[in-house]
Amino acid sequence: MQGNESNWDFTVNRALGDIPRLIRRPLATIFRSGAATSMHGQGLGRHSEADINRFLRRDLQALAATLGGQMFINGVSGWDRRATQGRS
Repeated sequence: MQGNESNWDFTVNRALGDIPRLIRRPLATIFRSGAATSMHGQGLGRHSEADINRFLRRDLQALAATLGGQMFINGVSGWDRRATQGRS
């Protein structure tokens, strides 16, 4: 999977912005290589961008079907009162 260079530049500047420029790029290259290796090991790095977008769309459709008209999986709020009953 090829990375999006503008996203990568943004990420490098945000994550490593306080590090001197002289070592920022080599450090970013090491991080990028590690991230690519990790993504490949997990399987995501083995797919094209079109495949990943198709997976994302499928997953979001499944989530929307699960939610129905609700905003949260548990109903109308992000927490369930039953989970806190009997606790002080």
